Amino acid sequence: MTKPLLAAADASGVVCGELKATMMNDAARKIEHAVDGNASVKKRPHRQGKPLRKRAKRLALPDGRFRFSDEQWREVSERFGFPSDARYRMEITITIFRNNLAEEADAVPPSMTRQHLRQLAKTTKSFFVDFQSAINDSRASELLTRQPDCQALRLCRLEQDLRGLSESLTIAANAVQLGPPGAGLDWNIFGIVNALAALWEKHTGKQFNRSKTRPNATDFVIAVGRIADPGVHRDTWENVLRSVAANRFWENSHFIPLLNLPAIDS
Repeated sequence: MTKPLLAAADASGVVCGELKATMMNDAARKIEHAVDGNASVKKRPHRQGKPLRKRAKRLALPDGRFRFSDEQWREVSERFGFPSDARYRMEITITIFRNNLAEEADAVPPSMTRQHLRQLAKTTKSFFVDFQSAINDSRASELLTRQPDCQALRLCRLEQDLRGLSESLTIAANAVQLGPPGAGLDWNIFGIVNALAALWEKHTGKQFNRSKTRPNATDFVIAVGRIADPGVHRDTWENVLRSVAANRFWENSHFIPLLNLPAIDS
């Protein structure tokens, strides 16, 4: 191919590439305009247009029984009208909440439990195959049974135990409940809000609801909640409070053991 033809081909390729890029940009702009103009299409359906915020950094909470500082208790008691005899009960409530947090931090997630069981089932199955290969080898079997601490009967029992172990581990792994997708209900926060609701009605004489008249239960729960765990966002406390106020779970004697609530003397 002559040089003029090569130059013409190169120029044609450049023009085609530029034209293709221009057409793709135009198409992308049209699609974006159509999506923006369609009210039924949501770019972020789960956020509903709310701005993203940084995830709160969880702080290490001290171990042992919780005790209010004088400044903390003064703010709670004077702001919401709690008598001094409510201090101990509220401290026990926060102590239970923090102990549950520590247990949750040490617990193995269900997904990890399933992963461990499946990995062990795979390892056991592979070991069983190798074990059978060894004991079916007459030379290896003879050398093993000659040892004083390794009798043939023990080898047979071990073979029977290994035969069904892999299947049992797989069944156990499949039985692990992972729960529905998404964030699950935090029963620990649910429990402390129910306990605080009972304390609110006992010591203030007011109904636990979402009234905006101050001092109100919402401000009380958020104030105590931030003392109990500063890492929990205000929205979380408000969402749980909404459910607790509507259903009044702390009044249900069958539900109280599930919440691990401290007893409230009448």
